[in-house]
Amino acid sequence: MDLETGTKINVTTGENFYDGVSWSPDSTALVVSRNPHPEVMRRVGFDGSVTDISIEKTAKSPDISPDGQYIAFWSIDDEGNGDIWKISTDGGMPAVRLTSHPTADVWPAWSPDGQWIAFTSRRDGSLGGDIWKMPASGGQAQRLTSTKSARRPRWCEGGESLVFQTDADDGHPPHIWSISASGGSPNQITEGRGESEPDCLANQLIYAQQEEGGQAIVSQDLTTGEVSGLTSDQASARHPRWSADGSRISFISNKEGASEVYALSLPGGSPIRITDDGGQKSAPSWSPDGASFLYSVQLGRQEIWHFPVP
Repeated sequence: MDLETGTKINVTTGENFYDGVSWSPDSTALVVSRNPHPEVMRRVGFDGSVTDISIEKTAKSPDISPDGQYIAFWSIDDEGNGDIWKISTDGGMPAVRLTSHPTADVWPAWSPDGQWIAFTSRRDGSLGGDIWKMPASGGQAQRLTSTKSARRPRWCEGGESLVFQTDADDGHPPHIWSISASGGSPNQITEGRGESEPDCLANQLIYAQQEEGGQAIVSQDLTTGEVSGLTSDQASARHPRWSADGSRISFISNKEGASEVYALSLPGGSPIRITDDGGQKSAPSWSPDGASFLYSVQLGRQEIWHFPVP
């Protein structure tokens, strides 16, 4: 698994896998949640090592802590209730339950300093979900939003704020908000034209936006509010993600027919297709060092592929 060869690698070894995958902070390994063995997560090292982490429960949406020591995930118990858990990356520490509530707590996300875990919860009567956070060591959870349709929080650089998407409801399309990590009133960032899948880096936000004839990738300066279209080919572009240094973004598009992953250099670059295997793509993600990339693809079974980016 040599990052210098330029060879695409299937890290899922022929099994069905969930699209839950997380990079180690040093970009040398991945953790993926397994299917049909959801009670085991797998650490795949690019030195050829493979380590199964037995957790004796279903694991979804793994997220490795910034120091690489722990994995946060959510799990469904026998009553169908979802809660947030964590386990040591080497499996040496038993899984610890961080939340316990009769409604679903899902999609954990570590803060950049590793002190907090944000998540989506339906507690307090929220039908679609709200954003909460809790100490990574465990303790009282704090509600950050009251939209009742928020999901998939993403921390912005520095950990002072988060962005999230609200789902369509009552005829209103989805749109994107930000919220201070300490709480307060959320700030509606977008106009509600069907914006989704936000990702932020410093004061720059990218997201997918519905437009006539398709869906485009858009960037927005969170300081000035200035909006710039990054794609304009009347294709269905989705899942935008920043590279770690902010010099490139990736996204999935059907501009050439099949669903493929593209990279775009900023500012002013043109999209370059970086996959050609067909199949429905999801979960694109840059390595923390920006040197490689992974994505999930449905090719009869769900696979996760990794490759160096030129």
